[in-house]
Amino acid sequence: MKRREFFISFISWVVGGFFISCERKKPLSFCKEPEDFYEKVLIAFIDTLIPGRETDPAGEPGAIDACALNLFYDPFYPVQPLIPLVVRQLEAISKKLYGKGFVELKYEERVRVVEELEMSNNEVPNFELKIFLILSSLAFYGGIYSDLGLRYCGFPGETHGYMEDFSFGIQFEEMTEDGNLP
Repeated sequence: MKRREFFISFISWVVGGFFISCERKKPLSFCKEPEDFYEKVLIAFIDTLIPGRETDPAGEPGAIDACALNLFYDPFYPVQPLIPLVVRQLEAISKKLYGKGFVELKYEERVRVVEELEMSNNEVPNFELKIFLILSSLAFYGGIYSDLGLRYCGFPGETHGYMEDFSFGIQFEEMTEDGNLP
């Protein structure tokens, strides 16, 4: 094979692989229920980070109510291979501290386990845990599967018929009952 044929072949493989990896994947359209051990530990972990209706003292919705578990299995966020690693870490520390599995712990104990895992190795940051922390927050506050987190933060807020840079201070005539444009 000549050098030119090799480069043409190589480039066609790279371009073909790119297009195959960019295929359209459908996100989950429902809240995933925990089915196996890993998913149950993930649910407990997510509920520890952003407590839901059952754990939150005020009964406010949390990341579980906003379908945060879906994010870990969504093909757009390829973190599924990291799930066993994080789950094993959570289980190891919870058994070391309390002699029980992570799911069996009370909320305060789970918080202690997550803090311990976060501080367990000061030399090398736990990137897997950081990714899971960010994704749990993103699922709730980003409104990916549900707008619960957005409503909890007061978004979008009310409008009084004015748009600063667009309406020149003149109220729009065609407003809906809730104060938005039709």
